[in-house]
Amino acid sequence: MRENNVNENMKKYEEAMKEHFGEDMLEKINEKTMNLSKQELEEMNRVKIRMIEMLENAIKNNIPYDSIKAKEIIDIHKVWISYTWDYTKDNHIKLVNMYVHDERINNTYDKMQKECMYYLKKAVEEENL
Repeated sequence: MRENNVNENMKKYEEAMKEHFGEDMLEKINEKTMNLSKQELEEMNRVKIRMIEMLENAIKNNIPYDSIKAKEIIDIHKVWISYTWDYTKDNHIKLVNMYVHDERINNTYDKMQKECMYYLKKAVEEENL
C-alpha cells in the first residue's frame, strides 16, 4: 500500500518536485516515506485531515492570514510535511508557492483545495515577513 502511494505521488508530482527541490530531495522524501511505520502513516493521515478541516474553516470564516488560527494551520502543515521531509523554513515557503503557482500541481486541485492552498501560502508569507 505504501509503495503504491509513493508511486502514485511520484507519477503525479515528480517533475514539479524535481524542478523545485531537486532529485536528491525527492529521493530523500521517497525514502523517508517508505520507512514510515503503519502507525506513522495513520498519524500522518489524521494530521492531513485535521489540517484540511482547519484550512476550510479559515476560508469559510474569513480568518486573517496573520491570526493565531492561521499560525496553528502553518504549524500543523509543518508537522504533516515533517513526516516525509527534513523541515526547513525555505523548503516550506517553496512548497506552498509550488502548491499555488505550479500548474502541474495546481491543476489537480478542485476549487476548495485551490482556496486552501492559496490561504496556506498567504499565511506562510505573513509569518515570514
